[in-house]
Amino acid sequence: MIHAHPGRSRACGAGWRGALIGGLGLLGLGAATPPAATEAPSAVQGAGPFDAEAYYPLAPGNVWVWQGPGGALDLRTRTIVGRVDGPDGIRAEVESTDASGKPTHRDLLALRDGMIYRLATLFADGRKLSFEPPLVYAPFSAVVGEEHTIETREVDASGAERRYQRLIKIHDSGEIATLLATFGETIALAIADYPDPKFPVPERVVTIWFARGFGPVRLQVESLAGKVVEDVVYARIGERAWGTDPRGANASSK
Repeated sequence: MIHAHPGRSRACGAGWRGALIGGLGLLGLGAATPPAATEAPSAVQGAGPFDAEAYYPLAPGNVWVWQGPGGALDLRTRTIVGRVDGPDGIRAEVESTDASGKPTHRDLLALRDGMIYRLATLFADGRKLSFEPPLVYAPFSAVVGEEHTIETREVDASGAERRYQRLIKIHDSGEIATLLATFGETIALAIADYPDPKFPVPERVVTIWFARGFGPVRLQVESLAGKVVEDVVYARIGERAWGTDPRGANASSK
């Protein structure tokens, strides 16, 4: 259920995220106790792979315009620009553009067995990053508290690699109010990357809220530098538009 009026988000799942941020303040994570796993009543479904597209619809033409702390001058757009359905799942291309409408990069995604993976990122300047194995991006689940730990190998075009461990947790579900609307059915994923196994403190914690039938609605990044929150302020999902497009002359007809 989506209520189209602005508001403030409720505090949610602060324990685990607080432990991670405490870790960034020189506290380790070993003592943190995750909350008991509970089923999210608004997201429970039957047996079989989770319906990931219900929370991140990957149809070509779907677009989300994000606004950062800088307001109307701090916009970025994510648009589904390609999709192939095959026997092994779905592959999609997502293009990101900056406030001027200039493309910055494309992410190549794959959806299979109810999970969304990032295969590669292609930058506008010609750089490319590949992920081996594919990087888990959105392991949606109806179980709050469920965790996934992934060993990741990131390779650039020259063959240089970077290895790190990624921890993804289903850290909340339910209602959230954003600048665009109040969304009744959401799943929040908290993502932490650990580049050094000898120092169990993440570089940052990224939390993304996804709403059923809509896609991503809020992104929050926490690091030693502080906290940054971005909200989707306009979207077009299928034939329906949400909000007023703030891009003006830079808005694309894609």
